[in-house]
Amino acid sequence: MALPDEGTLPFHPLDELRNWENHRDYHALFSGIDDNVGRITARLEDLQLSENTIFIYTSDHGGMSGTDRTAYGHKRDPRDESTRVPFLIRWPGRITPGVELDTLFSTIDVFPTLVALTGVNDMLAARGTPESAASLDYVRTLSGFDLSENILSELDSPEPSSVSLMHPSNMNNVSSVHQPI
Repeated sequence: MALPDEGTLPFHPLDELRNWENHRDYHALFSGIDDNVGRITARLEDLQLSENTIFIYTSDHGGMSGTDRTAYGHKRDPRDESTRVPFLIRWPGRITPGVELDTLFSTIDVFPTLVALTGVNDMLAARGTPESAASLDYVRTLSGFDLSENILSELDSPEPSSVSLMHPSNMNNVSSVHQPI
């Protein structure tokens, strides 16, 4: 893989550090992720598993792109760089490719969304055993938001009005402090 030169890979507008080598290397890491996600999805196709597999790619937030590093907790501040993370989901034949959603979403929402997409609630209800009823009760008490209708591009999908942000105080970061949002 050829690394880009400075002219073809501009810095983020908020990048205060302008460290070209770190910027180029960061881009190379993303390019490697892109290549490997492509390899995984191609292999699912080769094995004829893609239509029965919900493939998700998500990650932690990015490296703040050289923005103001004087803020307490650095990436723990609720700024674009720390709250906008990738979430890609692929399920051929069920999820429309290329759809971009501008919906509040947090990692706490992944499990309830997958439960709904896979029909686990219906399967548990149909079983009718005490164990399945206990599992169904557990699923119904999850804190996250089910965004399956949004992902399936259904009209009038419910939109969450808030998102879960967490700032643990004991993160081996002596400069970390609690801040009201």
